Amino acid sequence: MIGKKFYIYSQGEKVFDFAREIAKEIGDIKRIVLLVKTRQDTDLIGNIFPDINIDKLFSGYKSSEDNFLIKIETIKTYTGSSSNRDIVICCDLDSNDVFKLEDLYGVKAIIAMATDEKQIHEWIKTRNAINIETKEQEFIDEPSAIAKIALEELTKGINISTGIRHPADIKKAKITLKVLSEYELELDAIVLEAYLVNSLGWQTKHSKEIKALFTELKGMKVMKGLVRDDITKIFETWEKTLKKRQQ
Repeated sequence: MIGKKFYIYSQGEKVFDFAREIAKEIGDIKRIVLLVKTRQDTDLIGNIFPDINIDKLFSGYKSSEDNFLIKIETIKTYTGSSSNRDIVICCDLDSNDVFKLEDLYGVKAIIAMATDEKQIHEWIKTRNAINIETKEQEFIDEPSAIAKIALEELTKGINISTGIRHPADIKKAKITLKVLSEYELELDAIVLEAYLVNSLGWQTKHSKEIKALFTELKGMKVMKGLVRDDITKIFETWEKTLKKRQQ
């Protein structure tokens, strides 16, 4: 899981100096990757490196001051690598693009840079990212104590490394989420997904599946194979667990 997450609303100034500081802090960084949507989307990079030919950056450039390689990649070409230790600067990408980086090998820090706050608002909100300039950190609300217990039990009860693939895992996830949707009416799918990633160690691609399933089940009046008495009993076991923790 990515440990360091930052953002800045900027045209490019300051971001590389900050990335260099983070590289020193983390240690043994191999590359600073400038991630763009397409090869044509390099305007911000021109602001970051006004004196370096853009074509050189696509090939990879190493200055005399740094031990790491500076390289432009597109969202189609960048796949991470277990052999690299990268800091990724996202250049005007949206939240969905940034989320996809979180499960890649070799990514040690993400710096999301955007000229429009709306582009990366969801990622900032749900990942407790730190503002480079103000050093302020956004924190999303957490689920209720009961919902936390339910999600912790779900995490322990299925193979989270593969997500909900096995029929038994799918069934357990559906039951847990349906009960939550019946009793935890204020639980937001975004809050649920963020808690899985930030606190329970889920990969983003799997937490997104749970988020989508929760949203789907929340809109269903009944779920096949699950009756009202079952829903009540499951919720009551969570309540008992909570009472024990509070003693």
